[in-house]
Amino acid sequence: MSNWLDRIGQADADTFISLMAKLGNNTTSFWAAIGYEGATSLANKLTAARAALLDQITAARMAELDAANIPADIDTLLARLTALRAGYLDELAAANIPADIDTLLARLTALRAGYLDNLSAGATSLRASQLRELYQMDFWSDPQEEVSIPAVAGTLALPSVTVADLPAGATVVRAIAMLKFRVIENTNAAANKLFGATVAATSQVIQVQNAAAGTWRDAINFVDDQFGVAASTREGGDALVGSIDIAVEVTGNATYSFRYLLALADLAALNWNDFQCGLRLLFSV
Repeated sequence: MSNWLDRIGQADADTFISLMAKLGNNTTSFWAAIGYEGATSLANKLTAARAALLDQITAARMAELDAANIPADIDTLLARLTALRAGYLDELAAANIPADIDTLLARLTALRAGYLDNLSAGATSLRASQLRELYQMDFWSDPQEEVSIPAVAGTLALPSVTVADLPAGATVVRAIAMLKFRVIENTNAAANKLFGATVAATSQVIQVQNAAAGTWRDAINFVDDQFGVAASTREGGDALVGSIDIAVEVTGNATYSFRYLLALADLAALNWNDFQCGLRLLFSV
């Protein structure tokens, strides 16, 4: 036996081939016994993708696995994943989500959602104005001795009103027009009154306009047969206060023109004496 082993130790190629021939069918068992795998098997196991992964094992990355680094990394994780945050994650459990949705639906009703829709910039601004204290100021024109309402429809120019001294930053919330006269007079020998009621933006209506560059706005309406006065009679006058908000036109300090659009009486000479126009403003600061 020792001679045979000695011979293997000194084996040349011919001797090795002779040995393989002698082993015969046991060759495969022999390679398996010594743990040898063929080149094809090794190539199948060490794919290009696996080789690329091995390339990623750099010295710097291996250093991250050093015992000195691991405790610091754990401290960082603990700082990020606090007990409170862990509780948030627990809330994401499947059993909690449906219950939480039901709670949200109960809180955010359709009515409350409507309130949120109303929180536009305009609505918020208006609400803020309403919450602020409102102030009132009246402004009047110079007197005019007489306004004569004709028996043929005609537009009458009325004295203008100047709004002044509103404080800086004032917002006009509501504006209404006013008229006043000391005496109403019918100089006709028959009873007299207005002929026809207001037709919006068309006739028998008091209108106001920003004198600089505004739009005529209906301000005071009349009804048919208003201001009925007996023949050749003078009666005590009146003050007329409009019901139409004209804040869209009366926005601040400025001069405002007045007119009586297509005024018409049953008969000539239905007069307002010692007449004035006015504006009443409600504003916030």
